[in-house]
Amino acid sequence: MLRYTLRRFAQMVFMLFLLSILVFFLFALMPGDFFSGNRKLKPARLAELRALYGLDQPTIVRYFIWLKNVFHGDFGWSLQYNEPVTRLLKTYMMNSFIVALAAVVIAWTVAVVIGVFSATHQYSLVDKLVTVVVFASLSFPSFFIGLLAIKFFAVDLRWLPTGGMVDTGSNSTGFAYVLEVLRHMIMPTLLLAFFSAGSLTRYFRSEMLDVLRMDFVRCARARGISERSVVSAIALRNALLPAITLLAFEIPGLFSGAIITEQIFNWPGIGSIQLTALNARDYEVLMTCTLLLSFLTILANSWPTSCMPLRIHVSGWRRKFRIDMKLLRSESRSRSQRSVNGGKMQNSGVRPLWYRNLVRLTHTRAAAVSIATLVLVLVLSVLGPLFSPYGQNQLDVPNAEQGPTLDHLLGTDDYGRDILTRLMYAGRISLTIGLASTVLSVVLGATIGIASGYFGGWIDAVIMRMADLLMSIPSLPLLIIMAALLSEFKVPASSRIYVVMVMLSIIAGRVCRA
Repeated sequence: MLRYTLRRFAQMVFMLFLLSILVFFLFALMPGDFFSGNRKLKPARLAELRALYGLDQPTIVRYFIWLKNVFHGDFGWSLQYNEPVTRLLKTYMMNSFIVALAAVVIAWTVAVVIGVFSATHQYSLVDKLVTVVVFASLSFPSFFIGLLAIKFFAVDLRWLPTGGMVDTGSNSTGFAYVLEVLRHMIMPTLLLAFFSAGSLTRYFRSEMLDVLRMDFVRCARARGISERSVVSAIALRNALLPAITLLAFEIPGLFSGAIITEQIFNWPGIGSIQLTALNARDYEVLMTCTLLLSFLTILANSWPTSCMPLRIHVSGWRRKFRIDMKLLRSESRSRSQRSVNGGKMQNSGVRPLWYRNLVRLTHTRAAAVSIATLVLVLVLSVLGPLFSPYGQNQLDVPNAEQGPTLDHLLGTDDYGRDILTRLMYAGRISLTIGLASTVLSVVLGATIGIASGYFGGWIDAVIMRMADLLMSIPSLPLLIIMAALLSEFKVPASSRIYVVMVMLSIIAGRVCRA
């Protein structure tokens, strides 16, 4: 165990080292620096400031200087905030941590309760309603829900503040300050919890349904254990075991995904200063924030995997019993052997699995409606512009900002352009990027994963560490950097879409290791 822990720790250190090199050189490729955007500076003064802060040094020299300072506990000086980066992170990291921790607690509590109830009441009205809410949380963009919450709760009802951490000009201290902070963090916390709870609820529901169909659950029911004890003491306990590994990914995921949320609600956290540092080219802050999020992700990947115990101890009604999993497996094998009749399987005439799933999908009402909606969006995006009487950029200033009419079904924008036509053209681009990047990520992930599982050994170890490395880089800053590089290298607009597809496939790709 000690040897395994030391090996994983050495791998984490090595991955952080490689990640620091990759991120540092990516940031170095970005055009300009902190002083280049100040047009008031004269060339002589600009050169003097760059020499003072070492920005005129080669990239490799700057990296080793930064690495040396990191080993001494010095993460640099923030040019934008004019203070050490360590002091800056002490404040902003704690602000992000309290929101992320509160969101994790709320999301997991809601997901466990609703997921278990939905699984135990499958196909009920509550189960269908939960399914609709879950898919809504997975479908709606976070900025849309955030702006809608501000409009409804802050502007219309005036129940909550629009943003920030405290009221403007507030001098509250003590318990009053705590209440003020709690009041301001309600909306960003609930927004993060809403999007996190959606996927978690779906996961817990699926796990509970699988566990409730297992043999040891039926055995417990046959022994006269109450349904409440079966669900809470047996099924839930076993359904939570695989989910423990997900807990490690929640906090780094919320930290990295809170950039948009913190910008919407003006919450002073890691995400907000990271995006501000990216725009201002404050590389010291940007490197520290990115490596912090990457470290949390690498640490989450090293979370020990929980194993299902072979013997399950259940207490209820003042008695304890043990279910021997070996006995259950032997009973399962005997049932499978009894299904064989005359050397032939009784279900030999059953149709293939893909056909049965397709029939089940088409005969499910919700799935049929979803498929029809997707087909409609696809047809409108591909063929709609061909039949539209308006061009994508056709201006009609006298009819600007009109509501929906028979001529303009979705109205016009501030330049008089037809909104429906522009949405159909935009749908073409989004569908092209989404479908192409998905196919490419699946092909790359499956190919590399099969090779990793087939060869094993050091090849498998290298591929898995590279996969962890790619998963550790925050996606949004990386996409912003790539956009800046494409503009700097003057890549034609018609070719940028292919670069974006490749980047999205790399970011979204998961190695399917056999």
